[in-house]
Amino acid sequence: MVAQFSDMIDQWITDTDATHHMTSDLSNLSLKSEHPGMDAVVVGNGMKLSISFIGSSSIHTPHSSFLLKHILHVPSLKHNLLSVQQFARDKKVSLTFDANHFLIKENLPGQALYKGMSNNGLYTLPRHLSLTSPPPKDHFTTAISLTSSWHCRLGHPSSVTLQTLLSQLSPFSISRTNP
Repeated sequence: MVAQFSDMIDQWITDTDATHHMTSDLSNLSLKSEHPGMDAVVVGNGMKLSISFIGSSSIHTPHSSFLLKHILHVPSLKHNLLSVQQFARDKKVSLTFDANHFLIKENLPGQALYKGMSNNGLYTLPRHLSLTSPPPKDHFTTAISLTSSWHCRLGHPSSVTLQTLLSQLSPFSISRTNP
């Protein structure tokens, strides 16, 4: 893998092979306790890395918060690893990946919770996300779809009735346009 890792310190790298979320930075764990036992994490080259603590943390996006439980503190680990399997199971979400992005979606009803970018071939979640990120398109509603929905729900009222009702229920102003 050819990637620059210097800017990855505050990122969670998604890992489809990891069995647990892992971090080397103890400050990533908001709740923590010493890890009981002598368990170790075996990495790709066969090396065994000791586990010091186990804890939890949260990743906050503008529209969702993800509580990460059972994070292993592995001091000699170089990067934060987010176990895709553990995350999908615990959060009841699905993750999909393409060449440039990844998407976290609720299993039901399938609403997008977060869209991330590929960063030098790795799919990462920032530890602290900016609140200036635009919300997913699913969060926007247009006046046309609102009008359409109420038109169907109310059994096809006249446009005058519909406009009166909507002006009382919504901050949108509906104006009729003639084609």
